[in-house]
Amino acid sequence: MEETKEISLDGGESQKIVFIADRESAGVCKVEINGLTGSFVVQEKAPSAAKEEISITPAPIPNWGRISGLMAGAVTAGLVSYFWIRKQGKTNLRMPAI
Repeated sequence: MEETKEISLDGGESQKIVFIADRESAGVCKVEINGLTGSFVVQEKAPSAAKEEISITPAPIPNWGRISGLMAGAVTAGLVSYFWIRKQGKTNLRMPAI
């Protein structure tokens, strides 16, 4: 006997009583309540699915505004350098006569 509980009921009255049976092994368990008998089946515990942690990191979204700005800056620096070097070359050609 695992557990008992005594209750009193008037004629025609009913009450729900819950007993929780925690069994380690599978098999048939017999129950007796005031001379009435019954049974229930304990089944083997289903194997639990292996849980695996998955970490997903989304790919970074390119910042097109920054990329465009850097490209425009590089083109501007290139053009400024080109025209500055070109201007310097022209001034070097005008050497005073000795």
